[in-house]
Amino acid sequence: MIMTTAIMFTLVVYFLSENYVIIDSNFIIANLILFANIFIHELGHILALKLFYRSGKIKIGFKIYFIYPAFYVDTSDSYLLPKYKRIAVYLAGNFMNCIYILICFLFFPALNKYNYVIISTILINFLPIIKSDGYYALTALVNKYDSAKSKIKNYVEDTIRGILMFLFLFLLSKLSIYL
Repeated sequence: MIMTTAIMFTLVVYFLSENYVIIDSNFIIANLILFANIFIHELGHILALKLFYRSGKIKIGFKIYFIYPAFYVDTSDSYLLPKYKRIAVYLAGNFMNCIYILICFLFFPALNKYNYVIISTILINFLPIIKSDGYYALTALVNKYDSAKSKIKNYVEDTIRGILMFLFLFLLSKLSIYL
């Protein structure tokens, strides 16, 4: 509950103080900051998993998700944890991103103009539209896990979810002009 509140608080503070865009002239610098923040995000998963399951093995990987490179921490050991701890492991990456954003707001406001990519990452990871942190936290909350589906069906579902997410981000960037 604390992590979810912190994530929602960060998003509200950001949207009330900054204009959200998907891409702008700061894109290269913003992506360098994003790359560093990916480390912070994955470190959140690692720390939460180690906090709740000390004997768990940390497995870090790289994959292409849609057309984007992605790093990940294998959180399969979290299935051995109680529900609320498993949810905390899934949300820990976004929580760490939010800590970074809030530190920037308080101590390094010059970095705020680059943080739109971090906010996009938080939205993509937190909202349960695509199979990412928010999706897995929600499935853990309601105890509904993927049943055996064909690869084609999974691919089609993931593609539709990805398109919906990018449409959502595009609309959000247009609407934030009016906030």
